Amino acid sequence: MSSVCDNVLFLSHPDPSRLKAAITAYKESRLLSHFDPIPTPMSPAEVAPLKLQRWGCRSDVDFRFAMEPVEMPDGSFKLVFDTPWTPPVGVYERMENAGYKVDGFYLEAGNRMAGSYGNRCDSRHTDWGNAKELPSIFAEMFDLESNFPDDYANEVNSERG
Repeated sequence: MSSVCDNVLFLSHPDPSRLKAAITAYKESRLLSHFDPIPTPMSPAEVAPLKLQRWGCRSDVDFRFAMEPVEMPDGSFKLVFDTPWTPPVGVYERMENAGYKVDGFYLEAGNRMAGSYGNRCDSRHTDWGNAKELPSIFAEMFDLESNFPDDYANEVNSERG
């Protein structure tokens, strides 16, 4: 059974043409391979482990299940997408190496893993027992109160006594 890792990525670049190329790759379901192409030909048995090793996840972003990119007031783009099990931290590193500014947030609720990536630093929170234990930015990015109502209901019930 596959677990889904929800990702929110804020991406910018000083060269508008480079940023446009990344957004085009995202819309064409090849964001990760745009920054780190996997050599071909390879057998399927070789491809998945190589992607996991290099990208941090097993498959590229499928735009059919992603959200339209949103241009932010600062000129960056907000991309919201899923990856299987884990975030594409390896690709975030390659994006930064290519001059992009990357602020990524991820949540894999099934295994209670959340984190953020930026400035070449992956900060993970694992095995949290209650969604309220996560930094407040995660509540905003992933609507934790709606997605984990029991974690927030306990607070209301304890106040009623």
